[in-house]
Amino acid sequence: MARVPRFATPVLLAAAVYNIVWGSLVVLLPLTTLGWLMTPEEIASIGTIGVNFWQCIGMIVGVYGVGYWVAAADPIRHWPIVLVGFLGKIFGPIGFAFGLIQGTVPTSFGWTILPNDLIWWIPFGLYLRELTLIQLAPWIVLAVGAVVAQVLVDNKFIGYGVMALAFVSEIVLGALDLEHNLYNFGSFPGVNYSDMNGYGHYV
Repeated sequence: MARVPRFATPVLLAAAVYNIVWGSLVVLLPLTTLGWLMTPEEIASIGTIGVNFWQCIGMIVGVYGVGYWVAAADPIRHWPIVLVGFLGKIFGPIGFAFGLIQGTVPTSFGWTILPNDLIWWIPFGLYLRELTLIQLAPWIVLAVGAVVAQVLVDNKFIGYGVMALAFVSEIVLGALDLEHNLYNFGSFPGVNYSDMNGYGHYV
């Protein structure tokens, strides 16, 4: 069984607390939090719709916090939650940059990008670098097998049938307690992690 570095759980808990607190402040005190970034005149110019949109952003950020809290309990099982959050932290600054170029987003909103997105790039990236590739390995093998099946049979519908048969066989073999890696397509022995040797010869 793979194991992530020890920093994963505290980092995810810190991200969870930050997101929940920040999201709650934005939802419950939208005018106050906007006041940290905009002048009263600018806030009045965006109107009620702009304030409500700001609250929606707060709700999204808060929900991410709940996801990080869940992922902290089992970082290996719930790595897709963190991957989604990490993608959001990448696309957020990109969207801000586009808005800045087009003149639709105030420059002062850049201050939210630093604590909400940028400071999490390194810890989230290190966590996902080790875990995502390991967890994706069986799916990559499965994808390659699907391409090979399509090439060999030269008929896409038969190729679909071959892969469907492969999925069904996985279920049947598992029910019969036949789970050896030699006859379960896309399976592998697994990966062990230690603080002393990392993944060692497993990766």
